[in-house]
Amino acid sequence: MSIEESFTELNDIIKQLENKDTPLEEAFNRYEQGINLIKKCNDELDRVEKKIIVLQDGEQ
Repeated sequence: MSIEESFTELNDIIKQLENKDTPLEEAFNRYEQGINLIKKCNDELDRVEKKIIVLQDGEQ
């Protein structure tokens, strides 16, 4: 899943969590999925940031 797809999925999870009709067990499962997606996105952003730093260091 791309980072863009992860962000789209996170938006869907947020909408479900904001819906008061979502059963508690489902809300908890979606919350857990959201936390895992956030961790994945953070890892990907860290990886890209490190690449940018390396590229910038190479230009100096």
